[in-house]
Amino acid sequence: MNIKFAFPTLALLAFAGTCSADTLNIVNGDFSAVPVACGTGYAYQTFDGGDCSGSTAPEQDFNSASGIGWTFDGSGITDPATSFNPPDFAGLFTQAAFLQGSDSSISQSVDGFVDTETYTASFYLGSRYNNPPTDGNQTVSVLIDNVLIDQYTLTSYTPFELITTDLFTVAAGSHTLTIEGSTDNDHTAFVSDISLTGSPTPEPASFVLIGGGLIGLWSIGKRKRLA
Repeated sequence: MNIKFAFPTLALLAFAGTCSADTLNIVNGDFSAVPVACGTGYAYQTFDGGDCSGSTAPEQDFNSASGIGWTFDGSGITDPATSFNPPDFAGLFTQAAFLQGSDSSISQSVDGFVDTETYTASFYLGSRYNNPPTDGNQTVSVLIDNVLIDQYTLTSYTPFELITTDLFTVAAGSHTLTIEGSTDNDHTAFVSDISLTGSPTPEPASFVLIGGGLIGLWSIGKRKRLA
């Protein structure tokens, strides 16, 4: 290695080292672990039976299913192209959770957070392809331990789009990720393929090293132009 480039190169390598991302373990982020058992292709978390019948038919007991990972409250799961009118998700994932009204949510306790990293949540989000009063005009909130991280206001006929929340930090340990509907009445959004990613927060010394490296590169370039 040419000695003239050693300090700038090491500085930039140090910066790259601080920016490696860590993905936390979310169980069943795409909701595919438990197939929908009802002939409709979608089901609500059960209220009083979970046998594809009940007061809010069709119902299924997702919360007690092995490998589900999530807690469903007033929400459920749908296959593609059902009468629930989700956006097309062929080729993206096989099932999606639906959030209908303001009392619907999915939540999961996630371990492995550290206080030296900054985090984001990413997931596909879309709305119901239908007109009022059973539409997709839903507001979706993302929370960590019931603290709002980000919020999205949808209108009907919004296709699935991969979104990433604002950055957030938490104490080391386990924290509960919740995604919930915030709009009253029959307004529905759909989510799937959920992930949490953390990146180390650079120490102040790293910024000094990076700055020195960039200045070094600028100086080298300037000398070459003057030569």
